[in-house]
Formats: sequence, C-alpha cells, structure tokens
Amino acid sequence: MAHATYLLFLLAWALPILGLQWLVGWRKLWIWRRRWPWAVLLVGSYLTLTDSLAIAQHIWFFQPTLILGLTLGNVPLEEALFYFLTAAMIAQGYVLLLPSLTISSGSGTGSPPGPSSSGSHKRRGGQLRR
Repeated sequence: MAHATYLLFLLAWALPILGLQWLVGWRKLWIWRRRWPWAVLLVGSYLTLTDSLAIAQHIWFFQPTLILGLTLGNVPLEEALFYFLTAAMIAQGYVLLLPSLTISSGSGTGSPPGPSSSGSHKRRGGQLRR
C-alpha cells in the first residue's frame, strides 16, 4: 500500500470535486462533452511534458516508495494523472460557470454554439450586417 500513497491522496483530493461537478451539472457537462475534453487533453499533455523536462534536469524527483512505479516516459503515472485531473476540474468548472443556453438564445437545442449557429450576423452585398 505504501507504493500507492501518492495515488490514494490524489484520488481523495480530485474525485470529490469531479463527482460534485458531475452531480450538480451533468447535463451541461454532457452537452459540452465534445469541447472541454480537448482542453483537458491539451493542458494535461503540456504540463506532463514540461514536468518531464524538469525531472530530466533533476529539478525535482519522486520518492520511489510512495509511487506505483509506472511512468509515461520519465513522469510517474500519478504525476501525469495529477495534471489531467487538475485540468479536468478547471475545464469542467469553466463550463459550469458559462451562461446556460435557453430557447430564447436562438438554438433551442441546448447545444454549445458553433461557428455558424449565432444567427446574428448576415452577409449582404459583401458587407457584414447585424
């Protein structure tokens, strides 16, 4: 169990927040499911890559007795998971704070606005009109 210490603390820290976000706002998170995971993937990957550089330069290290020993390159799995879970909490929190879409917004579908769904701009005679 000592090797799972970091993982256990990480899950105890992140899962209640993620669970609460889904409990409170599952509909909105589900509607935006094609958008926010990309932010999680991008941010988590970037932070894991920069962490890899820091580990390679011996800026910090991880106590082998506290981690599982599985790695992504030279980054412990728990550390990469930390970055992805943090990015998920932030991205989902952002989505939950976005104004809710309603039927009066024009779409009526509850789906996130796309590039052509605003409907407030029309092109006429080469000019953009509102």
